[in-house]
Amino acid sequence: MASLLEVAAAGEGGLREAGTVAQWINALDIEGVYVRPESLAHDVKDGTALLHVVNVVEPGLVNFAHVNMRPGANRYKRVENCNYLISLGRAMDFHLTNVSGLDIVDGNTKLVLAFMWQLMRYATLKQLSKLAFDGFAADEGEVLRWANERVAGGGGARVATFSDPSLATGIFLLRLLDSIRPVVDWSLVVEGAATTEAQVANAKYVLSIARRLGAQVLCTYEDLVDVHAKPIMLLVASLMVAESRARRGLASEVEGGEGVEDDDGDGGDGGNSDLEDSGAVGLADGAGYDSDAT
Repeated sequence: MASLLEVAAAGEGGLREAGTVAQWINALDIEGVYVRPESLAHDVKDGTALLHVVNVVEPGLVNFAHVNMRPGANRYKRVENCNYLISLGRAMDFHLTNVSGLDIVDGNTKLVLAFMWQLMRYATLKQLSKLAFDGFAADEGEVLRWANERVAGGGGARVATFSDPSLATGIFLLRLLDSIRPVVDWSLVVEGAATTEAQVANAKYVLSIARRLGAQVLCTYEDLVDVHAKPIMLLVASLMVAESRARRGLASEVEGGEGVEDDDGDGGDGGNSDLEDSGAVGLADGAGYDSDAT
């Protein structure tokens, strides 16, 4: 079984990513599917859990007649499932060059995380397309343009990309939040945020306000301080979703505004996405995540 040390071998950031991905999966509340950050790659290695997650994100895409629902320790059946998973990822235009189902079966944490970040991106942009673009495809460029227009409209500086070093201060994100709803208490913000301590304080405040606005928070304060582009893009896209929902008079997609991380930096409960409304398919007879080790 994959250990905490094996997950941590990908680095501190890899362990953090595993925690974020695990909370996102568990928040979908699919019957029989539960994964753990410290053993994420092991928990999904037979393919069944991730196939159910894909089916929640894109209902009807998975043909469960092609899935070995109880592969047990049968490596051949696991590989069949995971090859099918990879083929579905390619059908959703994921970048999976030189990735095969065998990588999932063998518990390659790095490649599991790469697949899952693309799935989380796909799910978030799908919601955004539905709510803000009347079904037309949304992409990172549209999200960045929206954020820059909101911030620049309030006199703030634009950012070039979601990996712009200036994002580490948290000021851009706080200005974005304040443009959506003027709830930022600027007396609590460290302007400039030249030190790591100041950046951490601002980042925690960003996540606290984002949850209050109903965004699904799929990142930690470390992701903001270290300027990890993928979780920052997902955070901004989720804010765009939340703003679109509020404008349409819809309920927040995150009941109670909970997210990956509490204000004190400890792990919190993942927010339930309205992807659940699609009707998740439960695992048959409890088959699923906790596969026997090969």
